Amino acid sequence: MHLWKKINNTTPPLDNFSPVYQYKKINRPIFLIHGTKDTTVDIEHSYRMDALLDLTPIEHKLLILDGIGHGFRWVKDEIKFYDEVLKFLDKHLKK
Repeated sequence: MHLWKKINNTTPPLDNFSPVYQYKKINRPIFLIHGTKDTTVDIEHSYRMDALLDLTPIEHKLLILDGIGHGFRWVKDEIKFYDEVLKFLDKHLKK
């Protein structure tokens, strides 16, 4: 039972869309990427999703980009991001 239901005895509409509550429906490899300085989406969301995916057989990877926010400021950071994305896609799109 969600904490929200315990408090309000209702279900907020966004529960139906939150990936954390939908993780059991995922059936494809997932690559989570999050910057430690992201002020738009708390990094805790990625940690939670990664922990929940550990409970499933779904292949997944979590990449934490130290010092990066919700976007890129430096080309070197973008290069690291795209290098990792391309490796992940190369591995999983060949299956």
